[in-house]
Amino acid sequence: MAEKKTFSDLSQELATALQQLSASLVIIHGAGGDSFRGYNDQIQDCFLSGVFDKSESCCRLAEALESALVGNSEEVAL
Repeated sequence: MAEKKTFSDLSQELATALQQLSASLVIIHGAGGDSFRGYNDQIQDCFLSGVFDKSESCCRLAEALESALVGNSEEVAL
């Protein structure tokens, strides 16, 4: 059975996930990117895979929140 979450739950989860995604991107952007590119390919690939997974999670949360708002439901199943 799918877990039920409120608007507030979804909103908080999305905000947290976006903050984590933003922090991850800071590591690989600009001056931080030079350091990041110094890691071996496997470490870079694993890190970027995690960033991709986090972005996919953000998309799913945003879609669930949008669906709940459009459906005007108090809770939504994930």
